[in-house]
Amino acid sequence: SPGDSSGGLENSRQFWPKMIDPDFDFNAPILGDLEIAVLEHAWRAQETTAKRVQSALRPHRNIALGTVQSTLERLHRKHLLYRRKTGHAFTYIPEFSREQLVALLIRATLLRFHCDDATTSGALLQIVNELGLTAQFRSALDPDGCG
Repeated sequence: SPGDSSGGLENSRQFWPKMIDPDFDFNAPILGDLEIAVLEHAWRAQETTAKRVQSALRPHRNIALGTVQSTLERLHRKHLLYRRKTGHAFTYIPEFSREQLVALLIRATLLRFHCDDATTSGALLQIVNELGLTAQFRSALDPDGCG
């Protein structure tokens, strides 16, 4: 039924371990600019409503409440936002941290291209180098400086 959050946050959080299982067939969701803007707000707020999203986006976009509600519904159906009924409205909570979602999207892309270990390593190294994160990345891999 519409509005059914079927199982609560505990069950929806179980979706993440399945997604990182190498044998789990997951099609990464395609996200539009508005969906990303809504997710950015949800990550900052940690918990939000359609009216709060509309208010937060208003300085940058003239957006109708119905459009925000539709976007939140799409993100919920894509398993990116958990929702619970609060009075006559829904409250939305991000299913994943920003870092988890970005990692998931990168992983899904690598899987779609059937990348072997060498291609995966090369692609990740390319990203690290292009973003100028080589030193930071190396220290994260070897926090004690032993390598």
